[in-house]
Amino acid sequence: MKMKVTKRGILGASAAAVAALTLNLTAPASPAQAAFNGCPYPYVCVWNNMAGEGAPVAMYRDITDYFQSVAPRSPFSVLNTRHDDVVYVRTVSGSNQTTVCLTSDAEIYNVMSGTTTITGIRISDNSHC
Repeated sequence: MKMKVTKRGILGASAAAVAALTLNLTAPASPAQAAFNGCPYPYVCVWNNMAGEGAPVAMYRDITDYFQSVAPRSPFSVLNTRHDDVVYVRTVSGSNQTTVCLTSDAEIYNVMSGTTTITGIRISDNSHC
Protein backbone atom coordinates (compact mmCIF):
# COMPACT_ATOMS: atom_id res chain seq x y z
CA MET A 1 0.00 0.00 0.00
CA LYS A 2 1.39 3.37 -1.00
CA MET A 3 0.94 6.44 1.25
CA LYS A 4 0.24 9.78 -0.27
CA VAL A 5 2.30 12.60 1.29
CA THR A 6 0.80 16.04 1.03
CA LYS A 7 2.21 19.46 1.88
CA ARG A 8 -0.16 19.61 4.82
CA GLY A 9 1.25 16.34 6.17
CA ILE A 10 4.83 17.57 5.85
CA LEU A 11 4.04 20.94 7.43
CA GLY A 12 2.13 19.28 10.24
CA ALA A 13 5.05 16.93 10.95
CA SER A 14 7.51 19.85 10.84
CA ALA A 15 5.42 21.89 13.25
CA ALA A 16 5.25 18.92 15.62
CA ALA A 17 9.03 18.48 15.42
CA VAL A 18 9.62 22.17 16.15
CA ALA A 19 7.19 22.02 19.10
CA ALA A 20 8.97 18.95 20.48
CA LEU A 21 12.35 20.62 20.07
CA THR A 22 11.08 23.75 21.83
CA LEU A 23 9.79 21.66 24.72
CA ASN A 24 13.14 19.90 25.02
CA LEU A 25 15.05 23.20 25.07
CA THR A 26 12.91 24.64 27.84
CA ALA A 27 14.58 23.25 30.93
CA PRO A 28 13.17 23.51 34.42
CA ALA A 29 14.81 25.89 36.89
CA SER A 30 18.17 24.66 38.08
CA PRO A 31 18.48 23.56 41.70
CA ALA A 32 20.50 26.72 42.39
CA GLN A 33 17.45 28.75 41.39
CA ALA A 34 15.00 26.77 43.49
CA ALA A 35 13.64 28.56 46.52
CA PHE A 36 14.98 27.60 49.93
CA ASN A 37 12.31 27.96 52.63
CA GLY A 38 10.69 30.83 50.78
CA CYS A 39 13.95 32.49 49.67
CA PRO A 40 14.00 32.50 45.85
CA TYR A 41 16.83 33.49 43.52
CA PRO A 42 18.10 36.32 43.37
CA TYR A 43 17.37 37.29 46.98
CA VAL A 44 19.33 37.52 50.18
CA CYS A 45 17.09 36.37 53.02
CA VAL A 46 17.20 36.75 56.79
CA TRP A 47 15.53 34.44 59.30
CA ASN A 48 15.12 35.01 63.03
CA ASN A 49 16.47 31.55 63.85
CA MET A 50 19.74 29.70 63.34
CA ALA A 51 18.62 27.22 60.67
CA GLY A 52 16.74 29.29 58.10
CA GLU A 53 13.52 27.58 59.12
CA GLY A 54 10.11 28.94 58.30
CA ALA A 55 9.48 32.00 56.16
CA PRO A 56 12.21 34.65 55.93
CA VAL A 57 11.56 37.77 58.04
CA ALA A 58 13.35 39.97 55.49
CA MET A 59 14.37 39.68 51.83
CA TYR A 60 16.79 41.92 49.90
CA ARG A 61 17.59 42.06 46.21
CA ASP A 62 19.03 45.50 45.37
CA ILE A 63 22.75 46.02 44.82
CA THR A 64 23.75 49.08 46.84
CA ASP A 65 26.88 50.89 47.96
CA TYR A 66 25.45 51.24 51.47
CA PHE A 67 24.05 48.93 54.12
CA GLN A 68 20.31 48.37 54.02
CA SER A 69 18.84 48.32 57.50
CA VAL A 70 17.77 45.06 59.02
CA ALA A 71 15.53 45.00 62.06
CA PRO A 72 17.93 43.85 64.80
CA ARG A 73 17.53 40.17 65.62
CA SER A 74 19.44 37.47 67.38
CA PRO A 75 19.78 34.60 66.76
CA PHE A 76 19.60 34.95 62.98
CA SER A 77 20.63 33.29 59.73
CA VAL A 78 21.31 34.73 56.28
CA LEU A 79 21.34 33.07 52.85
CA ASN A 80 22.75 34.55 49.62
CA THR A 81 21.02 32.87 46.66
CA ARG A 82 22.66 35.18 44.10
CA HIS A 83 25.06 33.55 41.62
CA ASP A 84 27.69 36.24 41.00
CA ASP A 85 27.31 38.71 43.86
CA VAL A 86 28.63 38.81 47.40
CA VAL A 87 26.76 40.00 50.47
CA TYR A 88 28.15 41.85 53.45
CA VAL A 89 26.38 41.17 56.75
CA ARG A 90 26.87 43.84 59.43
CA THR A 91 26.54 42.74 63.04
CA VAL A 92 26.95 44.29 66.46
CA SER A 93 28.06 42.55 69.65
CA GLY A 94 28.22 44.91 72.61
CA SER A 95 30.17 47.91 71.32
CA ASN A 96 31.93 45.90 68.56
CA GLN A 97 30.65 46.18 65.01
CA THR A 98 31.83 43.57 62.49
CA THR A 99 31.16 42.75 58.86
CA VAL A 100 31.16 39.27 57.34
CA CYS A 101 31.22 38.60 53.60
CA LEU A 102 29.11 35.80 52.10
CA THR A 103 30.08 34.50 48.69
CA SER A 104 27.56 33.73 45.98
CA ASP A 105 25.34 30.68 46.47
CA ALA A 106 26.75 30.43 50.00
CA GLU A 107 25.61 28.08 52.68
CA ILE A 108 23.48 29.61 55.39
CA TYR A 109 25.44 31.92 57.64
CA ASN A 110 24.10 31.78 61.17
CA VAL A 111 24.82 33.25 64.55
CA MET A 112 23.86 31.34 67.65
CA SER A 113 24.95 33.87 70.20
CA GLY A 114 22.27 36.00 71.77
CA THR A 115 24.81 38.82 72.07
CA THR A 116 25.47 39.18 68.32
CA THR A 117 22.76 41.05 66.44
CA ILE A 118 22.38 41.61 62.70
CA THR A 119 21.89 45.28 61.76
CA GLY A 120 22.51 45.54 58.01
CA ILE A 121 22.89 43.87 54.61
CA ARG A 122 24.80 45.17 51.60
CA ILE A 123 24.68 43.35 48.27
CA SER A 124 27.70 43.98 46.05
CA ASP A 125 28.21 43.03 42.44
CA ASN A 126 31.72 41.85 43.29
CA SER A 127 32.19 38.19 42.46
CA HIS A 128 34.48 37.55 45.46
CA CYS A 129 34.97 38.87 48.97
